[in-house]
Amino acid sequence: MVAGGVLSSALEGVGISLLVPLLATMMPGGNLAGIPGPLARVANLAAAFDVQQRLLLICGGIFALILLKAGVQSLNATFLAWVDTRIGHEVRSALSHRLLMVGYPFFLDHDPGRLVTIISTDSWRVSEAVRLAFSLLIGATALVVFGVLMALVSWKLLVGVALGTGLVRVLQISLVRHLHAVSERFAQANAVLANRMLLAIDAMRLIRLFGQEDREQRQFVQASDAVRRINFDLERASVLIPPALEVVQAALFIGVLLGAAALDIRMPVIVGFLVLLYRAEPHLRSLSQSRLGLASLRQSIREVEWLLDAAVAPAPAAAAGPSHDIGGAIAFDNVTFEYPNRLGAEPALRDVSFVLREGKSTALIGRSGSGKTTIVNMLCRFLRPTSGTIRVGGIDLADIDVQSWRRQIGLAGQDIDLIDGTVSENIAYGLPQAAREAVEDAARLADAEDFIRRLPDGYDTKVGSRGLSLSGGQRQRIGIARAIIRRPRVVIFDEATNAVDGISEAVIMSLLREHFQGITTIVVSHHATTLASCDDGIVIEDGRIVEMGPLKTLQVGRSLVLPYEPEQQAN
Repeated sequence: MVAGGVLSSALEGVGISLLVPLLATMMPGGNLAGIPGPLARVANLAAAFDVQQRLLLICGGIFALILLKAGVQSLNATFLAWVDTRIGHEVRSALSHRLLMVGYPFFLDHDPGRLVTIISTDSWRVSEAVRLAFSLLIGATALVVFGVLMALVSWKLLVGVALGTGLVRVLQISLVRHLHAVSERFAQANAVLANRMLLAIDAMRLIRLFGQEDREQRQFVQASDAVRRINFDLERASVLIPPALEVVQAALFIGVLLGAAALDIRMPVIVGFLVLLYRAEPHLRSLSQSRLGLASLRQSIREVEWLLDAAVAPAPAAAAGPSHDIGGAIAFDNVTFEYPNRLGAEPALRDVSFVLREGKSTALIGRSGSGKTTIVNMLCRFLRPTSGTIRVGGIDLADIDVQSWRRQIGLAGQDIDLIDGTVSENIAYGLPQAAREAVEDAARLADAEDFIRRLPDGYDTKVGSRGLSLSGGQRQRIGIARAIIRRPRVVIFDEATNAVDGISEAVIMSLLREHFQGITTIVVSHHATTLASCDDGIVIEDGRIVEMGPLKTLQVGRSLVLPYEPEQQAN
């Protein structure tokens, strides 16, 4: 990039410098004497030809140099575009990889609006910063080349120009400091706006149910207006630069003319110097605007660097232990877990010890917030115990290869979203190589086949973003089919029947009784009919185990489940 910038500017600058002997030739008498520096050698060579030949040779040389400059500049611009787009791609890919590989607790600790802003806005602003950085680089090299050429033409005039450029630098430093502060405010306001956007999508049913559309619109408008006002400050500061540079440029031209008159410099030298100064001015303007642009993007660059910092968003430790199928009972031994971002809160689990028998179904019973979902997240290796140990077949779960372990787990729950694809792609999401027959078998077991057949394109029907074109029950049945198609050794139903009708609940009971024999199954539900199909039960209250054993023997658990019995509902 530097080499291309230097070569392009040198070709243009040398071509402009040849104006000095050209103008001297065109003046009455064609006197080439008094031409300064290296241009005197050109003048001596040209003196060997008559005036007409001299004009043709110098003009031809100027045109050839400008033509070469245009070619080099085009190649350099193409290379710049390739590098720019490549770096933008690499930044976005690195951010995606970071979010996909980072440990689950990271998402519990950080604002999702901030993460969305980094991906959707700051990453593109970093690409813009890359372009500005290259413009800064090319502008700086061009100014160096033109500065050298102007010094060769008249170093005395260059000293005056340098003093005027210093005034521009003082103005620039002041604006850069202001833009740094405004840039930080812009990033903060943009994160707030992203949160309002997420809320409008994620909580759309809640907003409409409670009639809060006007309130949410007012808050969104306030957040958007804050971004508008800060962005206006950025734009206003940026538009001050061109007028200021025009004023400085006019002053420099006038100063050069007055200085040349005082120093009795010949007219061809004055004209050549002014043309060089005129062609250097766009590079000076680009340099100033690039510096100010980078200042306005400073906070976005910091945000991207923050997310890419491995110390901020560490990837979960990869176990080097067994990667083959692991069997045996799952034992929680004095497990405690505290969410790191909930200062002062009670632990989600406190000294929990229990055993999930291999090949048996176990019901996790407890009120909302009792710790059931935390147990599920720990079984899936999303969370690691603050203290205590989880063992599978006597092996510490932390020592088992995480991907191998997760391949043995099937999870279906109310919070497991669908992808923006077809029904078939959603069912086979965890097993992309699955044949259509396997997909259809899984749908049949999950009682999803009938409604899928009625969809416009059957298994090839697009479900839309997060599956919102389907009902809640339909989404959950597809989620159940997605869980069981992998034929896992451990199946977890985390409130998987909340939105499912009674017929599908009976199917899940059938899965527990008939098809999941020999598979370790964990059921989290408030439906008595579903829990009744389990062999064992574990009752959790406030992060502690208060009762466990065969489901039929539980007393505390029975008081939590009985209100959902169908016969009581009929009464």
